[in-house]
Amino acid sequence: MHIKTINYNQHSNALTTLSTNIQLQQEIFGRRRGNKKQYGDVINDETRHFYRTMPGEMIMITVLDNKRMEHTKRAFITRNVPIEKMHLVASNGLQPKSGDLVLAKVARLGNQSELELISGRHAQLHEGDEIIVAYGNRYAADQYEATTPGNLGPCDLVSPSGIASKALNWSSKVTAPTQIVPIGLLVNSQHQAINLSNFSINVAPPSKYPHVIAVVGSAMNSGKTTTAANLIHGLKHHGHVVGAAKLTGTGTGDDLWKMKDAGASQVLDFTDVGYASTFKTPLPQLEHIAKQLLGELSNSGCTVIVVEIADGIYQQETAALIQSGALKQIIDGYVYTAESAASAVAGVQWLQNYGEIFAISGVVSASPLASLETEAVTGLPCLTRQLLALGSQQSQWLKPRMSELQYETA
Repeated sequence: MHIKTINYNQHSNALTTLSTNIQLQQEIFGRRRGNKKQYGDVINDETRHFYRTMPGEMIMITVLDNKRMEHTKRAFITRNVPIEKMHLVASNGLQPKSGDLVLAKVARLGNQSELELISGRHAQLHEGDEIIVAYGNRYAADQYEATTPGNLGPCDLVSPSGIASKALNWSSKVTAPTQIVPIGLLVNSQHQAINLSNFSINVAPPSKYPHVIAVVGSAMNSGKTTTAANLIHGLKHHGHVVGAAKLTGTGTGDDLWKMKDAGASQVLDFTDVGYASTFKTPLPQLEHIAKQLLGELSNSGCTVIVVEIADGIYQQETAALIQSGALKQIIDGYVYTAESAASAVAGVQWLQNYGEIFAISGVVSASPLASLETEAVTGLPCLTRQLLALGSQQSQWLKPRMSELQYETA
């Protein structure tokens, strides 16, 4: 076995060979925690591993070659990280944080039998597959509650888009999650963990936002994304340049593709601001996400923006963002999706305190009888996806803002 000790120069990223010594390997592996003696790094030429040694710790780094990367499946939420940045993996010595990229092996297949790739294609998973995913929390009432683990031990794949997390509980509608074993965190040349936030958009706020319509709902699977897509289609049909964004939730390409297919000129979500998910994200960061996404779409020339806020309105991050003063200044109004007339009433009573509600839609609108009930008890139109796709209703919602009225009067 050929072992080299090296000195790592952080300024030039140069690795300078100092000596070759098999005995050094035994000395490093055998030293005790707390030893103040410092060593250089150690490279194993055969396994492409090297060990960065520091007082009291040793970090093993694996160099990923092109052949190995060709057979590694990259999850959708890692799409903004250039592949050329993914060549070093630290298998110990680092504590994962939400958004950190991790190379993991599929240990046992569960509910997630597919992985959404950066291309959007859903690839079949097999036990033994190596995948690149990102740590994150998850809140999904119909699926999992999960949090980022505090170490690199075995954990779960809780979303097909590539969220590595520790499942705390799950709905009876799903089975146990797919189990994965982390091989190590992807790190840069300074051996710092690569995080989605390292590759986020960073835009200055626009001088004026275009019209913004927000879609919120009573719960997960109440029809929010379908409603947003049909809103987009109808607005585009009437000549608008429509941007779309998902402000909260768990990163997934499926929702973004639906909005893009409906005619959105540009589609973004919180992963573009460096977040794998928004569960457990403080309000100031949620507001930053919203402003960055809306700013990017505004600067791209959109005349209308349709945003979706995930889960139900009582979910903690969703409720906080709706109640946020910063968001109330930007959003023109809401389309509320519900599963029944009863859930529509409850939602409207709460939501009307924070903005104008243009209409009800979602699952409830699929039934003519349920739609009539909803209109009777809320006093709001209950619009089917077909009516939304026609776009005639949306034009009535896009009233000039007070600042625009003042400008026109002047």
